[in-house]
Amino acid sequence: MKRITLPSSKSISNRLLLLQQTAGDFGILNLSQAEDTRLLKACIDSVLQAEGKAELYVDNDGTACRFLTAWLTTMPGVWLLTGSERMKSRPIYPLVKVLLEMGADIVFQEQEARLPLLIRGGLWKWKSCCIDIALSSQFATAMLLVLPLAKEPVSIKLCNGGYSQQYILQTVELMKQLGICLQYNGDSILYQPVRSRHAHDMKVEQDWSAAAFWYEYMVLRNSGEDMFLEGLSMSALQKDSIVADWMQAFGIQTVYTDEGVILHRMHYCHPQEAEYDVADNLDLVPAMLVTCAALRITACFKGADNLQYKESNRIEALRQALQSVARMEYQNGELKLYPTDGEWPQNVNFDVHHDHRVAMALAMLPCVSSPSAINDEECVSKSYPHFWSQWHNICMQK
Repeated sequence: MKRITLPSSKSISNRLLLLQQTAGDFGILNLSQAEDTRLLKACIDSVLQAEGKAELYVDNDGTACRFLTAWLTTMPGVWLLTGSERMKSRPIYPLVKVLLEMGADIVFQEQEARLPLLIRGGLWKWKSCCIDIALSSQFATAMLLVLPLAKEPVSIKLCNGGYSQQYILQTVELMKQLGICLQYNGDSILYQPVRSRHAHDMKVEQDWSAAAFWYEYMVLRNSGEDMFLEGLSMSALQKDSIVADWMQAFGIQTVYTDEGVILHRMHYCHPQEAEYDVADNLDLVPAMLVTCAALRITACFKGADNLQYKESNRIEALRQALQSVARMEYQNGELKLYPTDGEWPQNVNFDVHHDHRVAMALAMLPCVSSPSAINDEECVSKSYPHFWSQWHNICMQK
């Protein structure tokens, strides 16, 4: 049986790193070693060690950018927050707008509503607010993570929601585990300060988003051999665990054990058409879409609006990569995939647009096509640093 050690969840790790600064002293076990998490931790350490002034570079890390933006406004000092050219084009204004309304001192340094930001921290007071999360649920999450610093009740209304709500739920649940008093009903959050909290060490789960690529491998490899994903477990925190249900239609059974998850091939059938609601599971789209394209399945992905605001415009990146075998259409939040009669190109070198999830999804294609290459293999370190070593051990076996 093939064995895979998955990375720990960077989304959980990143939230816990911020909560260490705002919700009291507690330890983090099994912290992610992903590049995104290491970058966020380095930025936090730089602020804590600085004498009231620092320049922070977040590269193309949207999570670090948004979480730090909210946190830095609470930290006395002058902070310059900047990133890569791609990061400068990604949304930040709805979060900045709310912080400005609360009295924060934030100045756009180059272009309105874009990084870099000059933040003079420690100058604002809490009040109830409304935040637009149409472009990213991380705007709400960033506000949630600094709520424990408030000394009075705060109400946050969420406007234009519907996408990636799972990450707001994940944040709320982590905060509740730390003894923070929150009420969340889907479109609003009420925070109540408590006199004391009993923080305890928090252990980070293994990453279900990363597991999706090995489900993809199992489907495309078309082999009867089982695979064991060490440490993976049922999760109330990670809604991307729905991939186990989606892949059942492709013949992959998920068997839960005390040590991890076994992926077992039940049959070799797959649907001719498929439809997925991905509003809460955008990170699963690359693996699911490439799987469908490889098997010539007509597929519809509903709620795909915000794919264009990820590390790359994933709609365009995947369209370019798969254009020889499939046609993609995007309209009104629906991404549709139509297989064509085309053949996979020989020895193709895929341009993954520096996107880790696009790279890992396309890496599984040699299971059904001729050998291919990825033009930016290093980008996977953003979430899965040891992906390629495991890929070579598993996928290159005869």
